[in-house]
Amino acid sequence: MFLVWVMITASATTTENIISMADGVLNTVTSSMGNIVTAVIELSET
Repeated sequence: MFLVWVMITASATTTENIISMADGVLNTVTSSMGNIVTAVIELSET
């Protein structure tokens, strides 16, 4: 029983880590895209 609990806890933690990692990557990509879009807009205005 204890082993099963450890497995479930470990997989849950891993899933949370993967989700938070993906979230971090997504935030980085989104902010990078935002910076690129802003730069393009500023370039086209000049």
